[in-house]
Amino acid sequence: MRVKIYFLLIIFIMALLPVAACTGNPPESADSGEPPENPDTDAVSYAEQTPAPTLTAKTFLSADRYCIVGKGAEGAAIRVEGGLQPVTGTIVDGQFIVEVFLENQTSRDVDLSIYAKSDGFAESEPLTVTARTRESRDYKPLYIGKDNQIHYNETIDDFLGRALFQDDELDLIKRGAENLQQLLIDEGLNTKLIIFVSPNPGTIYPETMSDMWADQIVSNNSRLKQLTELFKDSSVKFINPYDRFMREKENYFIYNRTDTHWNELGAYFGYSEIFGYIGETFPAAKPIPLDDFDVFKATVRGGDLIPMLQFDQDAVTETAYIVRIKNPKVHELFRKDTNEIAYQEPYYHGFLETSNAGDSKPTIIMYRDSFSISMMSPIAETSDRVIFNNMWDYNIDIEFVKAVNPDFIIIQRVERILYDLPSAFRRFR
Repeated sequence: MRVKIYFLLIIFIMALLPVAACTGNPPESADSGEPPENPDTDAVSYAEQTPAPTLTAKTFLSADRYCIVGKGAEGAAIRVEGGLQPVTGTIVDGQFIVEVFLENQTSRDVDLSIYAKSDGFAESEPLTVTARTRESRDYKPLYIGKDNQIHYNETIDDFLGRALFQDDELDLIKRGAENLQQLLIDEGLNTKLIIFVSPNPGTIYPETMSDMWADQIVSNNSRLKQLTELFKDSSVKFINPYDRFMREKENYFIYNRTDTHWNELGAYFGYSEIFGYIGETFPAAKPIPLDDFDVFKATVRGGDLIPMLQFDQDAVTETAYIVRIKNPKVHELFRKDTNEIAYQEPYYHGFLETSNAGDSKPTIIMYRDSFSISMMSPIAETSDRVIFNNMWDYNIDIEFVKAVNPDFIIIQRVERILYDLPSAFRRFR
């Protein structure tokens, strides 16, 4: 009898329980199309997945550094697993460029997994890239920084503060430049000497340098800073556009990510600094306002660092600012039919002369390197006569200068090759 009562009691209790408790399944939502509520599950797991990145090119930079270039969703975060430590990056202009550290070994292939994740989307499926033992491990003089910025190894010592002039070099530069200025005066010329330095990308964008370099800085000094201080009290005008560039970078990106050079907008700001000074003597030669140019972004092929990676320049692209004067007078220095960055054209490397028929504007001789090329059109537009000497030829011939009788001599040099600046003035010391 007692067993029978217990049995009936159990049946009664089970009848009071929800059906779900008997089945072991949670109750279904009123809207069966919605996922079940689960506070322990991240909501992003139900979000759409970020598209997987794709591979463009890959190569060893050295025995233990590997470079991968790919494409993916704009602005997505990139994560690379499989190297000595995880690597992160960002897709900029639809492209990512990352550097992964590997073990220095050739006994096995290494599989790297690359994930992309856009805001509000789940992480992508991995792109698997294999660093194979048979791939060439030839050293390439490049380092991949942040935000897809590739840095040429010749700029690293400047960034670290290790590339400084010795006192005797500074003395040679200043005495040589000032003696040259005095020689021009003694020859009866009114020519003024200008030295202009084009900064390295890492000088203006130190935040793009790899953390491994930021940890090795030995000094906050540089040759550019030394020269700026050296010529503070001098008969020679020294122009360092650093302050201007640091202001402009707040609104524009003024260098190229895959190239050693600035883009055309960076060149415009450099030109503006030079002619801001020249315009003090020749008011008609004040810098052309930026509003007088067509300024737009365009996709261009990879810059001069891409061949160093042994990649196809057309496969690796970037977005760059293009600066085109709206009504050019100097057509031979200007190409409206292409978005190619001017410094890639060998035509601009040689001796060039332009005339603009304006007595109220100056005559200029410019000794220069490849950073000058994107400045050539606005310089020509703002001058009466300009002689662009052969690039990388800084041999100043006084007899030639006397024959031209310029108002200004501009000596332009990129920061990373300032070590060669003393040679321009050695004969005048």
